[in-house]
Amino acid sequence: MELLQYLPRRYKGETVYSMAARLVLNDISVSTSRSLQNVFHNRNLQLDSAFPSFIPALAEKMGCSCDELVQQHSLFPYFSVFANGSAIRRALTALLNGESSVAYKALGLLASRLADEAYLKYCPVCATQQKVAYGETYWRREHQLPMVNVCVEHHCKLIQVSRKRKQLLFPESDKPSNYDIDVVEMKLAEISTGLLSSGHFETAKLLRGYAARLFARGLATTKSVHHGRWFNEMFEYFSLLRAHDDRVAQLFSKQSEHGFPANVFYSDKSSHHPIKHVLIICFLFEHFGDFVVNYSNASTITTQQSKVKPLKQSEIDQARYKRVIHYLNQNLSLRQIVKNANVSAATVRNIARSQGITLTSSKRKINDGVERLITIKLMVGWPTEVIAARLGVSKSDVEQVLSGHPEIKALRQRIRHYRKRHESRDSLLETVAGLSDLRVKHLKDRCYRDYMWLYKNDRAWLFDTLKQHSFSNLKS
Repeated sequence: MELLQYLPRRYKGETVYSMAARLVLNDISVSTSRSLQNVFHNRNLQLDSAFPSFIPALAEKMGCSCDELVQQHSLFPYFSVFANGSAIRRALTALLNGESSVAYKALGLLASRLADEAYLKYCPVCATQQKVAYGETYWRREHQLPMVNVCVEHHCKLIQVSRKRKQLLFPESDKPSNYDIDVVEMKLAEISTGLLSSGHFETAKLLRGYAARLFARGLATTKSVHHGRWFNEMFEYFSLLRAHDDRVAQLFSKQSEHGFPANVFYSDKSSHHPIKHVLIICFLFEHFGDFVVNYSNASTITTQQSKVKPLKQSEIDQARYKRVIHYLNQNLSLRQIVKNANVSAATVRNIARSQGITLTSSKRKINDGVERLITIKLMVGWPTEVIAARLGVSKSDVEQVLSGHPEIKALRQRIRHYRKRHESRDSLLETVAGLSDLRVKHLKDRCYRDYMWLYKNDRAWLFDTLKQHSFSNLKS
């Protein structure tokens, strides 16, 4: 039985999830699934999705327009702020048609391979104030943005709550506040919050603004960007954030030689996750207002300032190769070459191997016993950072052992493949069990990433499974 409110409550800045969860909890049923069925006529909805598929249904319940929910209560303005106009229109149309995965893909977020937020977040001061003012708490939209860990209004740490799909949660009031915050954390929160209401940024103009500021900071000339120096300075600037946010650590992984932040300049038609732009803005500009002024003046920047273009990748690779050969011939150690040539250790080893040059060995920091333990744990697929923590060594020590065993690298790739296959199969089977209409389109909408991974890597099993469950419109 559905218990409708005469005037459903909708607070300023409240998330779509918060409103939907309140409606579901107000329904008198034996389970959350049953309440979802009663309220939204779909027991399998994922209410905490960044791009929820139930916007039209919720708008009808709340007595407001879909546009109002999308622009004022969802994260869509944040994720679309750096996208091009046609991508935004495709994503918005898909979102209003209940096609969340299509909207996600249209904005290029699938290609970025950056994970979604693992937690719901709230400010304890906000929650206490909400409880006093309204008799209940709710989730604020700006607190759910990626990399936002502090409340801009109260300058305190946000409390994280693990997402639970079938358990609808709300912030708890009267929790203690933690005001021990980092300057960079506060700056990231202010920039991310500002993007929610800033409108759309044109890529070409945005890149001109970045280029001018890089030029002013001595990180670019009128002909090229000093990618190595830029990366190293950003790597150091976000050192604390890298330690606590896997997505930031992934972006600044030194195993990737041709990645962020250089790739934002490769094409003004490319789509990049907003996280990348937020990190660049935080590093280059004093505050969000400084960035907005710079962007507004980008069209007046002189040609000499704005004509900052990266070298062709072939030229970068050739210069890198020459530098490494030069330092190898000087008989420098691996660590010294990595530092001086600004390349990864893997690159140095590969070039040395191709030239038949033996690298100068440095003093061992770990003994044979520890190396054996590292090797064993690498063979069974332990993550390098976990091995380092358990054995009390640095991650670079573990990676150095791994680099000497290419066969273990291949083994670990197979282990990761089998684990991913197992997870994707389980996820797809769980989704199939919850479908009432067995069509491939509906299955892809519910678990797009797992479906596409299986389609590319485990197609025989995928189609056998779909045939066993009598899916219609099945194409090989």
